Amino acid sequence: MLKVFTRLVIAGVVLLTAAASCEKADYVMGEDGWPVVSNSISEEYFRDVVDGFGWHFVSGYTIDSDGKVTDEQYYKDLIGGSTTDYFFEGNHVTEFWTSDAYLASFYRISRFSYDESDNGLIIGKTLQMKITSLKKDKIVAIDYVGQHSDGTKVFVETTWKRMSEEQLEKVREEHPTDFNEFRNKR
Repeated sequence: MLKVFTRLVIAGVVLLTAAASCEKADYVMGEDGWPVVSNSISEEYFRDVVDGFGWHFVSGYTIDSDGKVTDEQYYKDLIGGSTTDYFFEGNHVTEFWTSDAYLASFYRISRFSYDESDNGLIIGKTLQMKITSLKKDKIVAIDYVGQHSDGTKVFVETTWKRMSEEQLEKVREEHPTDFNEFRNKR
């Protein structure tokens, strides 16, 4: 009887250890290649929180092909540019970034829409991100940043914090070049 009990205890310890070592994915990958967002954020709430405010990049972590957010900071060794900050107003969003290739700090104003069926932020005609969490002072989103040579999409779980008026004014001053005008002159 003691042998049976000992084996059961050992088997239980092994199973618990195995179960603890299995990490649950942070996201389920959808058929469209995007991680699925499980919560719902209404368009009214989205606009109430973001409209009239600037949002400064805080962090971005790679989402692997299994939906797990990695410890790898996606933008850690960024070469040639910068992360993007945002300002929302009405149906327009202003994006702010820097390009080392052009030795310029740009802004671009685009129309945007919000699709509450999947928390999708569409800038221009492109689904740019899906909002996973939205609070008065913080946005967390799945950000589409490009694709690998094999065609698989690259996603980053990105966080932005709401800027103060002073911070937003400084970002505007530091990004004086209208990207659309710059591109049209080339």
